[in-house]
Amino acid sequence: RSPKPFWLKGFVCSGNAAGSPLGTFQAAMMIEAAPRPRSRSPKGPGADGEVKKAMPWENASGGKLPFDEVPDDIRAAVMDLAPAIRERLKRLYNEGTLRPVDLDFKSLMDLKGLAEPLQSKVMDHMFADRVFLSNARSKSGFLVAVCARARRGELDPRGFGAVDPWKQALAALAVPKMKTLSFEPEDEWLEENQDPIEVRVNMTKLMHFGVPMEEACVTLDPTENIAKLKERLKEQGVNVKATMYNVRHVHNANPEKTAIGFLRRERTAAYYNMMNGERLELVPKIRGGRRFSKRGMAG
Repeated sequence: RSPKPFWLKGFVCSGNAAGSPLGTFQAAMMIEAAPRPRSRSPKGPGADGEVKKAMPWENASGGKLPFDEVPDDIRAAVMDLAPAIRERLKRLYNEGTLRPVDLDFKSLMDLKGLAEPLQSKVMDHMFADRVFLSNARSKSGFLVAVCARARRGELDPRGFGAVDPWKQALAALAVPKMKTLSFEPEDEWLEENQDPIEVRVNMTKLMHFGVPMEEACVTLDPTENIAKLKERLKEQGVNVKATMYNVRHVHNANPEKTAIGFLRRERTAAYYNMMNGERLELVPKIRGGRRFSKRGMAG
């Protein structure tokens, strides 16, 4: 309808309008209608133009509690939860946010399958987003989705409490770590073991660098370190720089103990509790992307 002309503004249809040339119908159409309210609330819009509608938990009535009307299987599943989670869930029922038939057995089992800290986070999220929960088409679907987000750590911005989905796969692929070794204190070991020890050193891995023998027998004092062992090997003809190979312990004379692994050059034989008959191995140092030659390994 086209807007009313300025010369007809304020015109009111009176009893003489029927006899006017415009006619009764045309005069009635020219009457300016009152503005129609846009609010669909039965109470009408408020002073700020917004609809004021009470949420279910704001006008919960007394009398019989809604949780008493929950089906038996659902009530049993709720009562099987932790006490703190159970009371908060019952509160959602009693205040009207959840109706007796809103949650199904599967959604409650998803909630029960979480750890208790994650269950608390799920309940915190449901109370914080009660508006979305009360307007959700499927309350069970809402709960299942929140539980899935809790498992991925999305309810906490830092991801605390999340279950790592790759933890089991990575643990299966990880190489087992060596157990922590415990040695007797060096001073106590020297009090009972002061005699020199004899160790056998395998040098097979250094033969292609010019080492003339496969194995050597070295006598070592318990107070001497691994650097001194390398000097003894050089005296026996090992012409490889001491900084170009490592010494690895591969066999322990004591059957109750396991191999130690790589030995540090500053540690003594007494520190590692070494005994007669220990077996060592010389392993060349290999750095990624570099090819060693006889010239580079020769000392």
